[in-house]
This record gives sequence, C-alpha cells and structure tokens, in this order.
Amino acid sequence: MRSQRLFSTTIDAYVAQLDHFRDVIGGSAESLQTVEDGARTLIATLAVTEAARRKSRVELSARYQALAA
Repeated sequence: MRSQRLFSTTIDAYVAQLDHFRDVIGGSAESLQTVEDGARTLIATLAVTEAARRKSRVELSARYQALAA
C-alpha cells in the first residue's frame, strides 16, 4: 500500500462513481471491480444484517471460501 496525495475540490466522488457505472453499463468503460469483489461485498453486507438480527458475530471465512470453490 502506498500513500498518494490527491488535490481535488471539484470532483464529487459519488457522482464520479455513478458516471463510471453508467459508462460500464453502456459498454464504454471496463469495470474497476471484479465480480468476486462484488460478491465479497455482498456477503459482508448481508452478514452485517444477519449479525444485527442475531445480535452476535457472523464468521465470514467459510462464506468467502465457498465463493472461491
């Protein structure tokens, strides 16, 4: 990992993300994220909901291993 200073006051990160998503859907840009990245994010997001419902910790390692299989 490395640190990099970025100077920008005119770019809204949310708008830039939506613009990129539009370009990917339209076929004019490649996705910056892999399908596996998206799946891992979904697994983690659903685990947060499950942990809140159960009021206990949810282990992710087995779920991530199942994704890799």
